Amino acid sequence: MWSELDSPFPFVSSSVVDSGFGLLLVRIAAGCTTGTLAILSAQPTDVVKIRMQAEVVAQGAGSRYRGVMDAYRTIGRTEGVRGLYKGEDTILMDIMMMTI
Repeated sequence: MWSELDSPFPFVSSSVVDSGFGLLLVRIAAGCTTGTLAILSAQPTDVVKIRMQAEVVAQGAGSRYRGVMDAYRTIGRTEGVRGLYKGEDTILMDIMMMTI
């Protein structure tokens, strides 16, 4: 079915790819890739949403963020870009396992 040049896994013999095991590897790789892309694109928004929901403001005091865009800017300025991706590693493993 696969020629050696067309194989998505040139390091694996064609009999393994044709046996169905190769398709399993392709599905695992696709699931991991999809999960990673989903987290990388959605995680900053999730961090901002959770921080705005969890913020407790004393009566008469102002909120830490004036809006969503201000929350992005404030988190990015005070914690760096890494601050927008807090908790990413555990969520990434969870999403990759669900998409396989």
